[in-house]
Amino acid sequence: MVAPMKRRRTTPLADLVPGLVGPAFKRRGVAHAPLLLDPADLFGARFAQLAAVERIVWPRGERGQGGTLVVRAHPAAALTLQHVTGQIVERANLMLGPGAIQKVRIVQTGRHPSPPPKAPEPLPDPPADEAALVTISDEKLKASFARLHSRIRRRALTEGQTPP
Repeated sequence: MVAPMKRRRTTPLADLVPGLVGPAFKRRGVAHAPLLLDPADLFGARFAQLAAVERIVWPRGERGQGGTLVVRAHPAAALTLQHVTGQIVERANLMLGPGAIQKVRIVQTGRHPSPPPKAPEPLPDPPADEAALVTISDEKLKASFARLHSRIRRRALTEGQTPP
């Protein structure tokens, strides 16, 4: 008689990530991933692109109490972050536990994650040649040809050529 096979339960990825990245975060002095993964929770949406947590420096012999949060910030944001260090300490202690962070040290650096480049504003669409599109019965295909036609006309206008 064959023994029935045990079914393995699939493990959600969210349950596996802390075990995989935990040792790397501990080496950097940050035992809790939320401090690194979502800077908007700590610094606010305004400064999330301009500041990042470097590490936590714990006092000798006491791990988990009275630490210093070392923050790398762009010079444009460093002064303002210095003024709101009380709020940063409160938010960090909400994530790590009461009394975990006592001070914030801000290190100015020119290296920061730059905001995504802005896409250029599109040129206004010229009117599509309706006479050529009237004979197409499929609406998706008709819309596709209309977009293609407008792009060709736009490219011709930007390159100084006469549009088709």
